[in-house]
Amino acid sequence: MTIVDRPARGTRPANRRQLILAAATRLFGAHGYEHVSIGDVAEAVAVGPSALYRHFAGKDELLAEVIKDIVDGFTAQIEAPTDLAQTLAATASFILDQRPIGVLWEREARHLPAEAQAAIRERIRHARRRLIRFVHAARPELPAQHADPIAAAVVAVLLSPSFHTIDLPRPGYDALLTQLAHRALEASLPEPPEPEAAPPARGLRRSAKRERLLGAAVRLFAERTYTRVSMEDVAVSVGISASSVYNYFPNKATMLVTALDRANGYLQVTLDDTLAGARDPVGALHGLVSYYGRFALAHPYLLDLIITETRNIPREQAAPLIRAQQEYIDEWVHLLRQVGPDLDALRARVTVQAALTVVNDLARTPSIRFRPGAAAELAALCRHVLAI
Repeated sequence: MTIVDRPARGTRPANRRQLILAAATRLFGAHGYEHVSIGDVAEAVAVGPSALYRHFAGKDELLAEVIKDIVDGFTAQIEAPTDLAQTLAATASFILDQRPIGVLWEREARHLPAEAQAAIRERIRHARRRLIRFVHAARPELPAQHADPIAAAVVAVLLSPSFHTIDLPRPGYDALLTQLAHRALEASLPEPPEPEAAPPARGLRRSAKRERLLGAAVRLFAERTYTRVSMEDVAVSVGISASSVYNYFPNKATMLVTALDRANGYLQVTLDDTLAGARDPVGALHGLVSYYGRFALAHPYLLDLIITETRNIPREQAAPLIRAQQEYIDEWVHLLRQVGPDLDALRARVTVQAALTVVNDLARTPSIRFRPGAAAELAALCRHVLAI
């Protein structure tokens, strides 16, 4: 689906449905489903809302069609009868043309009704199965258990431009993204550890009600999206009255800000510890990869909020959080450029974002998160993308 210009008002272009889908892709990807109205999409294609309803019954159907289109387009790139290099290059170019693709299928699809979500998930599973077969064909020597995380890492690298706004001239950007996907595809993974005789204990929970509420809120926000969870939902999930929750948090936004502040604090402290204990930039990057991977695996719900829900924080509270996240990534970029001095700042940042997206996506994928040795696999994949 090609992004097209806004038509002149009063015209009746033959490709109006395509124009609507292109505008919705842009708007949902940039602002989020909950912040875009049918009127916004109609305005983007210079029609009234009633004209849009002739093509789509409502916003849910429009979002479902947008995601179906881009997932099917992604799958078509993988299924094309070409060699490895051409397939990765074509897929990278497709994703750069359809840049919101990752945001739409990973984040916005959660706003759909259950039946529509199930249909989207089946399309994504089909794309995943095709890519796993692709990995097997490209690397027949791989142990069967390694194909799934490597395929997931290739997808994460390719989708990583969806989660940042860094721009590079094309086709150079296409070539860089293809190179990073090749690194993920060519990764060597460690053998899994021997299984434990008994599963580890679940451990203890915080006793304070405020902490139990915060933990429940993080989980519910990640599972259902922030906008679809009420303060009452959080209260019920920990077994207290709906009115009591306000004794601990005045509103949902405070819950979200508190959670994200804690996540940022952990990353900043581990960054300082890593730099203080490192002998050189390569050692520092290895340390950061390990710390970040352990954080992601231990706190997948919190990680999910960092990626998906910062936009729902009031602007004055979001600004310092976003700045701290950017400064954290700046340190990775600075270290990577010391390792590879010929790497310019933008290409280094694209590389770091791709490596972090690998960790983010795999840590939030249950079939990978609960694998024996998942932390070592994530670290290995991240290091391969960074080429350290």
